[in-house]
Amino acid sequence: MRWIISKKPVSSIELDLCLQKAIKWLAMEEKLESNSREIKDQKNAQALLQQLFDEVPCYITVQDKNYRVTATNRLFKRDFGHEIGEFCYKTYKHRTTPCTDCPVAATFKDGQRHQTEEVVTSKTGEQYHVLTWTAPIRNEANEITQVMEMATNITQIRQLQDHLTSLGLMLGSMSHGMKGMLTALDGGIYLLETGIERQDMERTSRAFEQVRLVVDRIRKMVLDILYFTKSRKLEYQKIDLHELIHSITNIVQASASHHNIEIKVSLPPSPETIEVDPDWFRSALVNFLENAVDACSSDTVKDKHFIKFDIFLEDTDLVCFEITDNGMGMDQETREKMFTLFFSSKGSKGTGLGLFVSNQVIRQHGGTITVESEVKTGSRFKICIPRTCPAERSET
Repeated sequence: MRWIISKKPVSSIELDLCLQKAIKWLAMEEKLESNSREIKDQKNAQALLQQLFDEVPCYITVQDKNYRVTATNRLFKRDFGHEIGEFCYKTYKHRTTPCTDCPVAATFKDGQRHQTEEVVTSKTGEQYHVLTWTAPIRNEANEITQVMEMATNITQIRQLQDHLTSLGLMLGSMSHGMKGMLTALDGGIYLLETGIERQDMERTSRAFEQVRLVVDRIRKMVLDILYFTKSRKLEYQKIDLHELIHSITNIVQASASHHNIEIKVSLPPSPETIEVDPDWFRSALVNFLENAVDACSSDTVKDKHFIKFDIFLEDTDLVCFEITDNGMGMDQETREKMFTLFFSSKGSKGTGLGLFVSNQVIRQHGGTITVESEVKTGSRFKICIPRTCPAERSET
């Protein structure tokens, strides 16, 4: 700073005033420079924190007391979208209400860290197993204003653990069902023996049908286990489509009739053949039909229930199997998780294996599955596969 004094000689009073002004200006400049450095340091610190926030290899959200997302990191934006202001439970799970046992709610309540394991759905529909931790964010008055939730994707770890322990879990969950099937088999054999002894054809026929149904159920269970443990590859055969559908509906008809559920079958008018692994493909379609029967039998609102089983050719190289029911239907969360290993909406009645295996079988046949469902209305499954075995599959 340069000061110019025009009057000479300069009085001591004027000199003192100029010096005082100069000192004030110098102090102000130093303060401005110090503030600039502080602001720059703060900006650098904020940039560093944001960089660390973005580069952390887990999903991070900050949520308010209404579970609205107020901040997210880069990984979260990549897999779940830029959802600032959206409810956490809607973004992660497509729910319309908060999750039960929510760790964020628990942290708001007691101020402690909480941990849970969840299955969430990405913006592309993929299912992720995540391990979550929560931590409180406090203001100067030590009040919790927000909660930070960190979720680590452990999908691959859980898949590995599932494969390592799946056989034991399956056998444990199926043991009760197997015991019941063996009891029914004993009863069928007894009926068959007594029917033959008494030359009672009606009793014998009824016994034979019971034994056949139980054997089909045992075979289906064994095929599920064999498929999941990858004991063998698909064995394609050329089979008559009408015969395949009749054999499938015969398996499900008894259960449907028991619950007064009408099965309506629609087949192509002319005979057609397809190339599939008949055992596994039949088992997969039976799983979908039995799922429809369960959905109808669990619905206590409607007086009459039906299942439509439509088979038709699409384009020139696809055959489609459409299963429609007017049962209890599914919400979005159930639809997204229904093909997940060990997920079941039936509680203790389900193993969580059937639809998982069925989905894998259809995929291995080169097929696709489309699901539409509405709660209290019903569901529609559309399964399409190539009519012939793909060349690359036939060579393996």
